[in-house]
Amino acid sequence: MSDTKTVDTCGPVAIAQVLAGDHSDRVASLVLGATWVRLDARLRKLFVFRKQALYEQVGFDRRGASWHTPQGIAAARIDALLAYDAGERLRSVRKPTLLIAAADDLLVPWQLSELIAQEIAHARLVKLDHGGHHFPRTQVEAYNTLLLEFFRARDRSALSGSRPPLCPS
Repeated sequence: MSDTKTVDTCGPVAIAQVLAGDHSDRVASLVLGATWVRLDARLRKLFVFRKQALYEQVGFDRRGASWHTPQGIAAARIDALLAYDAGERLRSVRKPTLLIAAADDLLVPWQLSELIAQEIAHARLVKLDHGGHHFPRTQVEAYNTLLLEFFRARDRSALSGSRPPLCPS
């Protein structure tokens, strides 16, 4: 994608789950944020509403600066999210995985990430006290620190040939 503003933050996470589950030989480690195994009833209703709003323009001005994605592509993304179900796929992920969620994320509650952490053998969930759904932007320092610690531990283990802790304390 040439315009990073148009990336739906939920879509790439589902792609990362598919890649890690189906092609683990191509993945060294995995970081997932604000994600789910499958949509719960509330999220399903939300995405159905989002798709309906795309076509009915309910309360939105599509000429605004935030609408860069063509309507058909946005609808296809929503359809993909509605159909997505990680199911058994996550159980096949054997790579160290860091899940990050925010306690106050109203869009994707942290408990949905907790379900993923239970399915992936080498996963650790870190719950930030606050930051909402966009915690990588609202909690930049905390988020970057978690990522740096996680990836540095991966690098140290690669150099030493040992298995690192999932995420340093």
